[in-house]
Amino acid sequence: TSELEFRDVVVPAENRLGEEGRALAGTLAGLNTARVNIAMGAVGSDAAIETADIALMTDDIGRVPWLIGHSRRTMGIIRQNIGISLATKALFVGLTVLGMASMWGAIAADVGVSLVVVANALRLLNGHRTDARPSGGKPAARPVSDGVLAPGH
Repeated sequence: TSELEFRDVVVPAENRLGEEGRALAGTLAGLNTARVNIAMGAVGSDAAIETADIALMTDDIGRVPWLIGHSRRTMGIIRQNIGISLATKALFVGLTVLGMASMWGAIAADVGVSLVVVANALRLLNGHRTDARPSGGKPAARPVSDGVLAPGH
């Protein structure tokens, strides 16, 4: 037939992206074939939102690059926090073996490290806010959410 079938597009794209070490993302619309599935929160069905890897609370697919950057930054801070915590614990185990640490010192260090890792995690609230839109190309269509809500809502 002259119609382009879904598998004629997706399979070659996945193969090419897989060779480059990249993954295919797709929005959920009844087909769950992409490696990363994205559900649009405002107009997505409950089933699509539940099964998606990423559920956007708005219908702005342009926020996905920001979300990926934010999640990478979050994972970096989590790794830092784990490293800080384990290093402090290891330090106090060593000091205890040498007889140089008391229980109260270990308790104070533990509470101090808890405060440090919380303060480190709070950096996520301030940084890298951007409303930059994707550049280049032309819009494919009007936003999906146009006309979904009644005027004034």
